[in-house]
Amino acid sequence: MEYVVRLGSPEGAVFEQRHRAVSAEALRRELEGKGLHVFALNPARGRVRVRGWLHRDRFNSLEFLVFNQQLATLLKAGIPVLQSLELLQKAQTNASLRDVLTRVLEDVRSGLALSEAFRAQGELFPRLYCAALMAGERSGELVSVLRRYITHQQMLETVRRRVTSALTYPAVLMLLALGLVTLLMTYVIPRFATFYLGFGSQLPLPTLLVLGTANFLQKNLLFILPGLLAVGWVVRRRAQTDAGRVAVDRLPRHPDRRSLLGQFRGACQIPL
Repeated sequence: MEYVVRLGSPEGAVFEQRHRAVSAEALRRELEGKGLHVFALNPARGRVRVRGWLHRDRFNSLEFLVFNQQLATLLKAGIPVLQSLELLQKAQTNASLRDVLTRVLEDVRSGLALSEAFRAQGELFPRLYCAALMAGERSGELVSVLRRYITHQQMLETVRRRVTSALTYPAVLMLLALGLVTLLMTYVIPRFATFYLGFGSQLPLPTLLVLGTANFLQKNLLFILPGLLAVGWVVRRRAQTDAGRVAVDRLPRHPDRRSLLGQFRGACQIPL
């Protein structure tokens, strides 16, 4: 996380700086250890909000996997962590990942451990990844722990590709069905409404309900679509928060979910 700090030097100068750290207390201890007096220490909320909404860091899991493979190879070859990060940061073609690695590199240069530097980036990196790096640093087996995480990430990528491939056909069918129903309800049925009403007789209740629904959708479609998109966006943002994750975990599950999971693993040929 990034903080704006108002500092005082031993010579009496007062100035402001931006620093990245895991927590405010850790940053305060670090600065006071350098002989500086901390007058104020506040999160850089404005900058974080602008970056999160206007320039959000984006890189896919495959690029992250390749980065970890390259990092493990460089560390295995005996290259120090700092130099390895510098090489990978310069070689990155993804601008977002390069910017993130630049911030990580600055944190490592300032004295933070590699795991703390990645954790300071917020939700950009999985918590399991930061925990694995910390375990590797404390045990002195960073390369082996990193390779285990790479194996875990490769398994997740395999599952993700197979699930995506399996869901593509049903998703296409659902979109086509939804488009066909929308076309019928907003264009075809309203065209036949005058034909039905021309009979001059009392129409059955189901027919009246269908005609009323079609007329409502035709007149309010421009308001319904943005509303559905807004609701979907709100639900997705809510599900990404801690409270939202807890609510999702509390949803009722399939009673035989273990057997379903076993069948899925067997179909994908994933070892237990």
